[in-house]
Amino acid sequence: MKKYIITILLVVLIGVSYIYKQQLLKEHVSSNVVVETQNKEEVKETVKLKIYNASKSKIIEEEIQVNNKDFLTMGDYVKLTLENSKFLTNKMDFLSVYELSEKEVLVILSSEFEELSRSSFVAVVTTIKTNIKEAFPNVEIINVKLDSYE
Repeated sequence: MKKYIITILLVVLIGVSYIYKQQLLKEHVSSNVVVETQNKEEVKETVKLKIYNASKSKIIEEEIQVNNKDFLTMGDYVKLTLENSKFLTNKMDFLSVYELSEKEVLVILSSEFEELSRSSFVAVVTTIKTNIKEAFPNVEIINVKLDSYE
């Protein structure tokens, strides 16, 4: 009879410790999630970009919210420029940026940009070049090409 009481107590203790451990893990995970979301909200910074406004037919400066501007790449600047150009369609995509040398960059856009009028295309290319040159002053030559095949 004493064997069974000791076994039962041991099983109960193991069960209680397992439940207690699970509760601690849930509280720990939920507290980490709260801390991470607070940290993400605090890191928002403002970047000033030149954006082409098609309705006014001029390039204007806009402030864009980003997570951390210190870690933005040339590709990020091109994406932000295109995302905030409201007259572009969803098919008009930025494909890639190639750093050919310290001073030369090649930006490749999708072939759908051919659908733009000449003045709109020139304005978009100008805003891309201006934003890259302001963010990366060492870059002197920026070529923008359209993808030649689909």
